[in-house]
Amino acid sequence: MFTLQRRGTAVKEQDGRECLIGPGDFSISDASRLFRKKVPSDFSFISFHFPRKDLHVRDEDLRALTATAFSSREGSAALVATYFARMAREAAGFDDFIGRQFVCTGLDLLALLINERRDRFTPQAPEIAAATGRPRAPGDHMSAMHRCPDRRRADSAPRAFSLIGNPANPIRGVRVATAGARPPPDPAGADQG
Repeated sequence: MFTLQRRGTAVKEQDGRECLIGPGDFSISDASRLFRKKVPSDFSFISFHFPRKDLHVRDEDLRALTATAFSSREGSAALVATYFARMAREAAGFDDFIGRQFVCTGLDLLALLINERRDRFTPQAPEIAAATGRPRAPGDHMSAMHRCPDRRRADSAPRAFSLIGNPANPIRGVRVATAGARPPPDPAGADQG
């Protein structure tokens, strides 16, 4: 489960850790294990639910990062937060096929962030590049790190985010929860793109 805090704060607990999540920050949880979320005051958050099998990361890597606050203000986490915030805003307008494509991309971005935080990527050393006869160009790592499967085939698209309703619509699991009277601000500055 991916949860993006929009307004207020929350305390997330899982796997022996506790973290404070502020507006614009997000956390991940494994819903197959016990977790707790406390919201002490007015709040708003967006929660994406998806089958664990559709997030292609090692169990130990996911377990190591549950109940961790990811900041939406910099780095890879900012890209992930902005993507999910924007996807939540636009979800109602997606048809099933397009929705599945966006879901796959979102899960790929989340998996990439998890793998990055767990140091699963080893940069190619200059001596290896020289031995292969191909020096690394700036940005080479972007295409080599992560290969996406052909998502045009219906059987290759995950049924992610199918919390309720029709499992063919992958966006059904998006939930916006709000308490209090104030309208929520736009999360992670998603209005910028």
